[in-house]
Amino acid sequence: MAALALLPTLCTLPSAKPASELGRAIYRRSIPTHRLIDFRVRRGMSRRRFYPSGGHFSTPTQRNCATQALEINPIVQYIVVRRDLGWGTGPLMAQACHASTAAIWMSKDSESTLEYLEDLDNMHKVILSAKNEKALAKVARNLEQGGVGFKLWIEQPENIMTALATFPRHRDEIKPHTKGLQLFRD
Repeated sequence: MAALALLPTLCTLPSAKPASELGRAIYRRSIPTHRLIDFRVRRGMSRRRFYPSGGHFSTPTQRNCATQALEINPIVQYIVVRRDLGWGTGPLMAQACHASTAAIWMSKDSESTLEYLEDLDNMHKVILSAKNEKALAKVARNLEQGGVGFKLWIEQPENIMTALATFPRHRDEIKPHTKGLQLFRD
């Protein structure tokens, strides 16, 4: 969040309002980044769309700033899968899909989820692996204590915790609660 607040001082983007009145800049990818900048004004959170220089950034610096802003703190969904089950990659991915779908359905009315689903072609997911059931339960506790919504998928009828998926949120809201986990690798 702090990096987004610095964006107006780091990048010179043309604007219809003075920088002091602009909230954090959110670059929407449903329309190509170089065509649309969506500014949310702090007062009332109204949206103000602005097409600089006829729909294109006038300098490479402005284009680079927009690209960097997208990567600072995107909305992501974290999925954690157990590795100790001895199952193949296909069945593990099925468990991840179950957890992901359930988490999105459970959070279907939240603003973050709606924004995440606006651009289906550019969703971010991070797939992590937990060593065992105890590690998966620890992640669930950390997320619960941090106030991050999630779905813990329990495979039935075996009653086995297999995967966990967070509700879509900004990366910096979730990442601290998943420290110590490695990316899933086949």
